[in-house]
Amino acid sequence: MAFKFEDEKAETTLIDIEWTMGRTGILTPVAIFEPVELEGTIVSRANLHNVSIMNELSNGRQVKGDKLTIIKSNQIIPQVIKWERTENTYTKNEILLAPAFCPVCGGETQSKCDNDTELLFCTNSQCSGK
Repeated sequence: MAFKFEDEKAETTLIDIEWTMGRTGILTPVAIFEPVELEGTIVSRANLHNVSIMNELSNGRQVKGDKLTIIKSNQIIPQVIKWERTENTYTKNEILLAPAFCPVCGGETQSKCDNDTELLFCTNSQCSGK
């Protein structure tokens, strides 16, 4: 017999989105938010996996000051499960855009669809992040 417990949730505020690179050149968005305590640890970052998932959560527009609901999936991995606008978010705060240039090498980035998933790539074949 196994017991499953409901994930502990915490609300926080989006500070920024950082873009990290995997070995294949795919740029992955990471939500940076006000630190919250979950499952006995302090969490301030959560991987958003890809552009499609980020846009689905945020309804296509990421703005500093948005409210996020965070859980630790399987009590380990921080995950954004809800993304909400705050009052006057669009007029008072900065809209966060996907980078036009690679944060590692400065080369141009390009958005591509792969199996109905939008991904952001660095186009520089010599990028040291790859």
